[in-house]
Amino acid sequence: MIQKARPSTFILATVLALAPALPLAAPATPLAPAQLGEAQARLGFRLIDQMRRDGKTNVVVSPASLAGVLALLDLGANAEMRAALARTLGFENGADAAAQLAALRVVAAPASEEGGPLAVANAMVLDPRAAPYPRMLAGLGRLGARVSVERLDDPATIARVNAWVADHTRGRIPGIIDKAPDDGGLLALNALYFKDRWKQTFDPALTQPARFRGVGGLTREVAMMRLPEVRLRLRRQGAFVAVELPYATDRFRLVLVTTSDHPASSAEFRTVAGWLAGEGFSEHAGELSLPSLALGGNADLLPALDALGLARGRASPGALAGFSPAPLVIAQVLQRTQLRLDEAGTEAAATTAVTTTRSSPGEFVKVVVDKPFLFALRDAQTGLLVLAGYVGDPVAEERG
Repeated sequence: MIQKARPSTFILATVLALAPALPLAAPATPLAPAQLGEAQARLGFRLIDQMRRDGKTNVVVSPASLAGVLALLDLGANAEMRAALARTLGFENGADAAAQLAALRVVAAPASEEGGPLAVANAMVLDPRAAPYPRMLAGLGRLGARVSVERLDDPATIARVNAWVADHTRGRIPGIIDKAPDDGGLLALNALYFKDRWKQTFDPALTQPARFRGVGGLTREVAMMRLPEVRLRLRRQGAFVAVELPYATDRFRLVLVTTSDHPASSAEFRTVAGWLAGEGFSEHAGELSLPSLALGGNADLLPALDALGLARGRASPGALAGFSPAPLVIAQVLQRTQLRLDEAGTEAAATTAVTTTRSSPGEFVKVVVDKPFLFALRDAQTGLLVLAGYVGDPVAEERG
C-alpha cells in the first residue's frame, strides 16, 4: 500500500509596526513607484472589502508587510503559485509575475536607516523535519533575512519568535503566535516599524469635541484635531474628497479619502480606492479637521487572500517545493495591527504570522473628516503602502 505524505503546515507571519527607511539598490527591472502604488492600492482595498464582510467597523491592514513576506515566499514557489502570488498582490499582468516579484523583493528588502522613520526586517524559521534545502537557507540569508532551523513545536522557539517580533516593532507588538503546528513546516515573518511627526503639527489647543457620523445612524463624539489655513494636497470627484498629509520625512504621506455628504460604507469607496496611491492630487489653500485615532486589529487574512486569488496557487502540488522536499501548505496568514494618530504625528504597528478635476488655484477648501474614511500611509519613494484601512468608528478599537 502506498501512503501519501502528510503535508507539513506552513504558517505565514508578517510583523509590521510604525517608526525608520528603505534605501535599497535598484533591481534589474525596477518597479516604478506609481506601478507599485497602484498594485498596493488594489491589494489594500480588496483586503479591506473582504474583511468588512465579516461586519468589522474598522479594518487596518499592511499591504507593504504582506508584499514583503509573499515576495520572499516566491523564492520557493512553483509557476502556478508564483502567478497566484502576483495576482494576490495586485499586479494585473500575470505574465510578468517573476520579474514583478523579484523587483518587489528589492523594494521591500530588510533595511534600517539610522534616525529614519521606517525600519524593515524579515525572518524565517524552518523545522528540521521539513529537511529544508541548504541552498535555500543560504539564499534567504543573502537577502538579509534572519534564518534559523529549529523545532517549531518547541516552546523555546516560539518564545524566540515572539521576542524577535517585539524587538522589531519596538515593543508595540509583543508577539504573533502562541503555538506552531506540531507537524513541522516553516514560519515566515516580516516586521515593519514606523514613527514620524507631521510636517505641520496640529496645535493641541485647537482640538475640540466634535460629532462623527457613521453608517446606519451611528453618532460618536470624537476629539477632532484642526489645521487652520494651510496648504493642502487635495483631490475631489463628486461626493468624494481626499487629502494627503506629509510627514517631517517628506517621503512618507498619509492619504485620507472621505465623503462630503452621506456617511459611506467601505464598498462605496471602490471607484476611488486608487486614490490611496497618491496620484492626481493638487495643492490648495484650506483647512483640515481630522479625528485623533487609536485603532488595533487581529485577524487571519488567509480567507481574504484566497478570495483575491491565492487559493488556486497554494493548492497546487508542490506550491512551495523550492523550500524543502516536504509538501508545504500555507495554513494561516496572521496579522496584528496598531495605529495611533495624534497632534504630533503617527505611530503604528502590525504583525502578520504569513478622471481628476482641478479647482481654481485661489479656492479655499475646508475638509472635515467627520464621516467614515479610507486611509493609507504611503511611501512616495517606493509606492509601498505601510498601512491601509477603513475607519467607520474612530472610537472603536477592534481586535477580533
